Amino acid sequence: PWAEQNPGTVVIDTDDEEADELVRQHCPETPMKQITGSGGVHRIYRRPETELYIPNRQKTWVGGKQYNVDLRADGGYILCPG
Repeated sequence: PWAEQNPGTVVIDTDDEEADELVRQHCPETPMKQITGSGGVHRIYRRPETELYIPNRQKTWVGGKQYNVDLRADGGYILCPG
């Protein structure tokens, strides 16, 4: 199963204040955050225990509007301090 082979993380990447506000309204807070080189925010979560593949996505549509919210999950990557 995919989840057993790829336990990892899910990262929500917001690139502006509007996107950041959307995520604050709809996602739980996490202590694992980093500021990106462009001034955005990576919120890092433990990958949920699901058999499903969680794809990466650029931009997110909510209520007919596109937001600068990207998702990094299965097969995706971010840069972080080591």
